[in-house]
Amino acid sequence: MTPEAQRVQVVATPPSGCTPAGRIEVSATSGFSVVKRNQLRVKDELETLARQEAAKIAANTVSPREAPSADGHQSFEAWRCAR
Repeated sequence: MTPEAQRVQVVATPPSGCTPAGRIEVSATSGFSVVKRNQLRVKDELETLARQEAAKIAANTVSPREAPSADGHQSFEAWRCAR
């Protein structure tokens, strides 16, 4: 993870008092055929990817729009929050 992405915070719900910065779509391999990956690992990987994408658009917070899909996709809202 880049140093910029390490500064991006993941929150469970949209934060109040922040400016929307855009939507982020990420995906991770959830498994192969009959072998499935640990869902917690997939969730962590999706959050890491979202943090990296948020840093690219100068956002400092992301919130998930929905739970990760069974095939390893998730969308996030990116925010610029005063800290």
